[in-house]
Amino acid sequence: MPDRHNMYKLREERNIKPTTFGHMVSSMLYEKRFGPYFTAPVIAGLEEDGTPYLCGMDSIGAMETAKDFMVQGTAPGALQARLRKRRDAVPAMRGVAWLLT
Repeated sequence: MPDRHNMYKLREERNIKPTTFGHMVSSMLYEKRFGPYFTAPVIAGLEEDGTPYLCGMDSIGAMETAKDFMVQGTAPGALQARLRKRRDAVPAMRGVAWLLT
């Protein structure tokens, strides 16, 4: 992955955006779809305008973006319910991107 990132910086002469990095990881996972990496990556970063970017993937690179939080791992159903309840209960947490792995 560092090699692909460095090649992007050399070729484009700029830093990579989180959305572009997410697509790069997704295509890398899809290339190995018949012998996949058993991982569920979460890409998090800030876009150029300051908005948060959250993206999760399965082991073959299917992307899912979220506006508020992203959960991957062994118990995503239980964690999503807890985070939604907490986000709705605390007004200051609305509009804040959460990353929990």
